[in-house]
Amino acid sequence: GVALTILGLVLSTLMFARHIGGKRSVGIAATLTTIGVGIAIGIGLIPILNRFIVKSPVEDLRWTLFEEAIRGIKIFSPLGSGPGTFQDIYRTIQPVELLQFMNHVHNDYLELVFETGFAGILILLLIFLSVAQGWLNVYSYSWHTYRFVKVACGISLMLISLHA
Repeated sequence: GVALTILGLVLSTLMFARHIGGKRSVGIAATLTTIGVGIAIGIGLIPILNRFIVKSPVEDLRWTLFEEAIRGIKIFSPLGSGPGTFQDIYRTIQPVELLQFMNHVHNDYLELVFETGFAGILILLLIFLSVAQGWLNVYSYSWHTYRFVKVACGISLMLISLHA
């Protein structure tokens, strides 16, 4: 989430600065963004980043969840387990050593494919192609108020998709 916030700030700066204040504002905005990110890292992000550094990726529970979700996808392919069934079905395949109740796999894409099978993959592909086509169409318009909104929506959709 933190990395995506920084990515969103950088992308927004690069996309909008030139059109708001002219070509020289990109350099100024990039400099201010760099300084702001540096200050944010120095003040607040170090404890958050340390949380990820201390844990070994192998020990992170998410990798175990992902492996078991992929196993479930293979078991229930090609149709999936059914929409809304992840919690009940995942409990039947999760390792006994995992003494916790998992209500989500912490990866929306894996969970969608787990529940909907190949149809979920097709849905994701169609959504991705539709958003990509809309994003490409934005570049054929001149910069006006609606284009700012469309670009902002595109950046937001990309960040949400990466976070899922």
